[in-house]
Amino acid sequence: MFYNDYKILRGEQEGELHTKLETRSDIASLDRLLDRDFPSFNFAVPDVYRAEMFMKDFEKNVKAGDVPNFNIIALPNDHTLAYFPGFPTPYAMVADNDVAMGRIVESISSSPIWKESIIFITENDAQDGVDHVDGHRTVGYVISPYNKRGTVDSNYYTNLDMTRAMLQILGVPAINQLVMAIDPQSMAGIFTDEPDLTPYKAVENQIPLDTMNPMPKKLSGLKKEWSIAMTKLNWEEVDGADWPMVNRAVWYVTKGFDKPYPGDSKVLYPDEVYPYLRTSGKLH
Repeated sequence: MFYNDYKILRGEQEGELHTKLETRSDIASLDRLLDRDFPSFNFAVPDVYRAEMFMKDFEKNVKAGDVPNFNIIALPNDHTLAYFPGFPTPYAMVADNDVAMGRIVESISSSPIWKESIIFITENDAQDGVDHVDGHRTVGYVISPYNKRGTVDSNYYTNLDMTRAMLQILGVPAINQLVMAIDPQSMAGIFTDEPDLTPYKAVENQIPLDTMNPMPKKLSGLKKEWSIAMTKLNWEEVDGADWPMVNRAVWYVTKGFDKPYPGDSKVLYPDEVYPYLRTSGKLH
């Protein structure tokens, strides 16, 4: 339903919206600042739907001359639902996340407030995505007229560096001791004095966003076991799903069910994962 509503919001098809959300928070100081229509953590909602909701409000605020000084936008779907039956494949969910992010950047960079805007983007974590440098490493983007375009900065930054930079730009003091310990100029090297006001153009997805994982009844053997296993995980909470299971399911569905997960000696059935990790000494 949300995917169809996204198409309606985007003008790709006609009709009335099927769904109505009302986001809430148990934290009173946060609850009063929330956009009630913006979806909370829910994998049933495509990120492109979230992007359309944000851009609709953003355009309204720009016209009214009332754009908030600071916005936080969550686009969670590149976490993926792995091999969960009847939901988009990991390829489709990552594409969904990418195109949503691109459209938001295009919208802001094409607006009258672009000359005084900056966008910070990072992942909440690396999802155990160990690479050749460090298992804690993840991507970060800084997008504005005043940063150096097309530059890859390999300096060591943390979320605290980003937080400190945002506070500096807003003229807000450090909010705690951890942030206070960060050099206020730690990210100064990515900026330039000469702005480039050229707007960004989003690259559209090459993978259909409604490419779905098959239902268990259409599967057999290893694929069927992994499909069923996904329905038994906790997808309701942020990072609630069991990561050794999720990582292997994502690997198998994207690389092939005949290719062992990196570090494993063989392809595993779901009920073999934890016994294998224990006997191999990989579970601590």
